[in-house]
Amino acid sequence: MLIVVLSNAFNGSVCAQEDYEELNKQAYNLYHNEKNYAEAKKLYLKCIELYKSEGKLKDAILDSYNAYRSSTANMDPLDEAKNILLDALQFIDDDNKNSREVATLYSGLGVVYNRIYQYENSQYYLNKSIQIFKAIEVCPFERFYYDVLVYRGINQIELYNYEEAKVALKEALNFAQIYDLDKSHVMTNITRLYSETKDYSGLNMFLKDHNNAVIIENAPLFIYFDIYNDIIKANRDQGKLQEALKYQKQLAQRINASSYKIHFSERYTAMGFAAIYQDMDEHKKAINILKQNDDAETRKLKPSEASMCDLMIAESYLELNDFSNASDYLKKSFRFNSDTFYSQDLKFNFKKMDVNLLEKLAVLGEFYKRQQVKANNQKLREKIIKVYKTAHKALLEFSRSSDEDRFITETNYKYIYGNLLDSYWEQWNLTKTEAIFYDALNITDESKLVAIASELKSVRLDQLFKENIDVEILEKEIKLTAEIDSLKRLIDLSDSKKTSEILKSRQKEFQVFKDKLEAEQPKYFLHKYGEEFSVKDKINKLHKNHNIIEYFVGDSTIFVFKAYKDQLIFDKLPLSKILKKNISKFILNVGSYTNDNYKTEGRFIYEKLFKKYLITESKNIIVLDDLLQKIPVEALWTSNDDTSGQFLINTFDILRSNSIKQENEHLIKHSNKQQSLIFAPFVNSGNSINGKLPSSLKEVEYISSLFKSVIYIDDEASKSKFTSTISKQKLVHLATHSEVNSEVPSHSKIYFYSSENNLPEDTYLTLEELYKLSLNAHLVTLSSCETGIGKELKGRGVMSFSNALTFAGAKSTVMSLWKVPDENSSRIMMSFYESLYQGLDKDKALKAAKLNYLNTTEDNDLAHPYYWAGFVLSGDTEPIINNSLNYLWYVTFAVLFAIILMILLKRFKKL
Repeated sequence: MLIVVLSNAFNGSVCAQEDYEELNKQAYNLYHNEKNYAEAKKLYLKCIELYKSEGKLKDAILDSYNAYRSSTANMDPLDEAKNILLDALQFIDDDNKNSREVATLYSGLGVVYNRIYQYENSQYYLNKSIQIFKAIEVCPFERFYYDVLVYRGINQIELYNYEEAKVALKEALNFAQIYDLDKSHVMTNITRLYSETKDYSGLNMFLKDHNNAVIIENAPLFIYFDIYNDIIKANRDQGKLQEALKYQKQLAQRINASSYKIHFSERYTAMGFAAIYQDMDEHKKAINILKQNDDAETRKLKPSEASMCDLMIAESYLELNDFSNASDYLKKSFRFNSDTFYSQDLKFNFKKMDVNLLEKLAVLGEFYKRQQVKANNQKLREKIIKVYKTAHKALLEFSRSSDEDRFITETNYKYIYGNLLDSYWEQWNLTKTEAIFYDALNITDESKLVAIASELKSVRLDQLFKENIDVEILEKEIKLTAEIDSLKRLIDLSDSKKTSEILKSRQKEFQVFKDKLEAEQPKYFLHKYGEEFSVKDKINKLHKNHNIIEYFVGDSTIFVFKAYKDQLIFDKLPLSKILKKNISKFILNVGSYTNDNYKTEGRFIYEKLFKKYLITESKNIIVLDDLLQKIPVEALWTSNDDTSGQFLINTFDILRSNSIKQENEHLIKHSNKQQSLIFAPFVNSGNSINGKLPSSLKEVEYISSLFKSVIYIDDEASKSKFTSTISKQKLVHLATHSEVNSEVPSHSKIYFYSSENNLPEDTYLTLEELYKLSLNAHLVTLSSCETGIGKELKGRGVMSFSNALTFAGAKSTVMSLWKVPDENSSRIMMSFYESLYQGLDKDKALKAAKLNYLNTTEDNDLAHPYYWAGFVLSGDTEPIINNSLNYLWYVTFAVLFAIILMILLKRFKKL
């Protein structure tokens, strides 16, 4: 029968209803009974063609969903499964658009977009699905509707919309209770939400509910495990260690009583107990329980777990000041990662790079620190630096090439860099040598580059590079690196003169290769190898006569570096509660026009953090860090007198930089005429997310009167138009809305025109997408609401639009630290571009625009920093228009005119 049906279908014959039903039965049997998902998918896809040819669009939609489910069950790539559903959108018409089949299709798209981490697209389809389900009055059998509610809550957690997540998950839980559906899936996400938001009172109330407690106890083991881990973590965070111990015991009992012990070894549960004992300072108990559950078999099966167990034992011995045993267990722990585990000369040759390596290095650093405190030994101090420098290199490696860095907490990050810089600072105070200063500054600046490497990795640029780089180049790179690694291993085992000579030869060849690679493929080179120039080289090349000031913010200290000609300063300042409070209040007050108390806090910050380091005789290049990044430095106050004092902008020339090593050096030809690209999507149109920006029309028209421009307004200002036209423009100006995601900076967005039919991803550019652009721009300006600063998240460094645009090829960027009012923003932007047109350096042009605003504003209230201080320039400062070219033309013309005149005069005399 199956052969007949398919034959009829593809010969164009009309099939009877029973033929369709038979074909579906075959597909259903393959999926549900035989578990042959690949064949089931093939049959469902053939069914879709049959239904399509007969105009049975509802059935085509339903079998599209079945084919999608078969594809995911078959572990096909998710994009392939997604495309099956996207193809089914063509079957939606006026007759079926509010049907259960379409709601099911939308729910499938919502789930698959969630699984490929496109949470806003997921939310778009889930909401469409919910609207239809509600309209057709969902019945108890609608498991689809329940899944939609749960996934909607998950999306909101991933997007850090916690209040919306709470509402969605509670709705899902209520629905499951009404229709007696499995509640464990929603329960694990509710406890996750309470844990992530540190809403411990909410979590306690939730757990005290008898019905919830029963559901958790009867949940499948893996869900039970996740829920209990959230509960244990919450109690440890609160210092409720006896409660944590109680839940750890219950979890261990459940694991031991299950048939899944192979997944959770006794050592694993012992490590959970040991962590709590360590919190209690009961280190002997921690050591004993870990040793009791150690055996050769599990050590062989799970070497990574055994390695971490050894590390925990070493930590506890260290806390007991038992350096001998601590050293032994550290060595055992390091054997998992390194062929040559830590030794007297601290040579590391890591064969396994995982996030646990950072913890091991941190413990090793602490091991040497405690010995150094007792002995005050210079060699121990040098070992401490070596250990934390190794951790720094590991951090860069993780950020560039693996997903391990997502497990690194901000506490880990600050601990590593804080200890490293503290050791350097001690060395600096003993020696005051230039080498120590620049080594420490180099590390500090590279810590900012961890962000860029991580962001590049998140956009999957490896695949992009492979499509654009000659295969022979990639093969040669692989061959050379493999040869060098092999030679290094041979030298570690048995050093010989011949091997060393071969290694030097290969390294020389590799350096020549890398030099060529950097010149021909600079983006790939940065992604793969980072910036090879030291900070000192970069300063000498780009900032020889500038005053460099760079900050690193630790847990309780701020390290400050100043380099101006021969003057080097390396300070360690206390990050006191009062300083933190003043910084927070100042940022809040300058970002709100209703508060005029910013001068007191601004003066305090200036005195503590900037007064010693700023100079008036040269430009100040400032690299800020962490909580300092939101400070508009030019708006700090310089006097104890609120009336006679002044803003820093009146006294100092200040330019911000994201990282000295990140700055672009590529050359862009100057001319006296510049092409500009201007986008203004919200002049006359707005939506529920983004309102109109009517003043942006006046702004873009004025800019276009100065520079030859291509302007796109309202519906013409689409994302696709922007990405297709930006690559060759020298000036790019965006008068639009944008959004900084402070939790996941890579999800930050610049908005373009949108209609009701647009998917969310078609209406904005994310930070990830910005990295993929190819720019050749002197300047990119984001004259928008909410551009600017990202957040220090889990040790990844600064994440901002400026980083992405600089990497994409922009020599400099202008962005805003907060939402600037439309009218004031336009006024400053017009003045800025007028100064650029006159040939001023970019930083001087922006400063002139701000001062012009302050000097021409008659209303004192409008002189508040909120209206003018938000815009900041980063990067290159060269002028957009080189007036010297005009001068050369004039001189050339005058010389030519004089020559022609002399020739004519000579001829006239002959006549």
